[in-house]
Amino acid sequence: MKFLKFACVPALALALVGCGGSEPSAATAARSYEPKVAEGSYGAVQYRKNSSKALAPLAEAARKCFNQGLEAGKKGNGEVAKFDDDVVKFLNDSGLKDADLEWGLVTLGNVSVADMTSGKAPDLAVALCFKHDIARIVDAIKANLDAEDGEKIESATVAGVAAWTASSKDFPPEVKPAFASLDGTLLIGASSVDVLARQIALYRDGKGADASFAKLSSDSSALFRLYVKDVGGSVAKAIKGSEDMLDAANMVLPDGKNIILGLGELDFSITGSDTAGAAVALRLATRSADDANNLQSLIGGGLVPLRAQFQNAEDEQSKSAYELLSALKIAAKDSVFTADLPLSDKLVKDFAAQMLQGAAAVTNDESDDADDVDAE
Repeated sequence: MKFLKFACVPALALALVGCGGSEPSAATAARSYEPKVAEGSYGAVQYRKNSSKALAPLAEAARKCFNQGLEAGKKGNGEVAKFDDDVVKFLNDSGLKDADLEWGLVTLGNVSVADMTSGKAPDLAVALCFKHDIARIVDAIKANLDAEDGEKIESATVAGVAAWTASSKDFPPEVKPAFASLDGTLLIGASSVDVLARQIALYRDGKGADASFAKLSSDSSALFRLYVKDVGGSVAKAIKGSEDMLDAANMVLPDGKNIILGLGELDFSITGSDTAGAAVALRLATRSADDANNLQSLIGGGLVPLRAQFQNAEDEQSKSAYELLSALKIAAKDSVFTADLPLSDKLVKDFAAQMLQGAAAVTNDESDDADDVDAE
């Protein structure tokens, strides 16, 4: 499914790398849309551009890693090199190379084991807020369709908006993703035309929003945020008819299955600001104080040997791991389990350095593989 690769890779690159320059006019226009989540959604993952100095080393490392990956691909075997060349061409032709992503949001709802085994797609939606030319993006996708796989992009009208649907022999008959653009500022992709129509109503008309997810757009300091409004309820709906999937949880915690089904709100974030610095935070509601305490005991017990493992290490990577584990604070208050990890400037820089080292190692491995191929 060649066109899916070109649809996914640039979106991931935009989110991780934050590529493109920041023009005031473009940024102002982009802020006319704020992240929203439709009713019926189980959870959401959000990226928001963060310009704080606290997270700058990570953003720069991500940018370098992505570029290194493309360069490594060019030196790889023929198939890898061609794919990387095609990605670069797609980014240029679509105009995404110079994009400046303000925020991105992925929402998921109506997912179940039964539906997935029958080939039905869950209610999945992706919203990307950045200035773009939808005609260029569509033309670039069409130029990379694989006719042998029956890939097609067809124009349509959804909720009065110009849209496009995608099809492929590899898709189940019930699956037909769709996408559209609002004002050349908000690019929306969805797992079906119905889901796309709800997204258009959400952003264009302000209809059908779930107020439980309002905190997603209330904190501009969150670079990354994962929010699930009812973990246990979502799990119960997803595994309906296959509840025995959770039986193994009872071997980890007493009554572990019911503890999972009793979990409530989950809020996980990575934040950064020039005043408060960078931090990771987790809040997970449980059905009782006992459940929260049990989670604290389970995770806290696992942290003790981990800390001991790195306590007297000499290499810098292990020292960073020990500093991180020592800074992590977990607690249980009433029925809420919490985990907080302040990220010092040193830790952020260490993470960035390790990202670059990992990318360099992968690059060297791919270069070695290419040499082996050439030698043969």
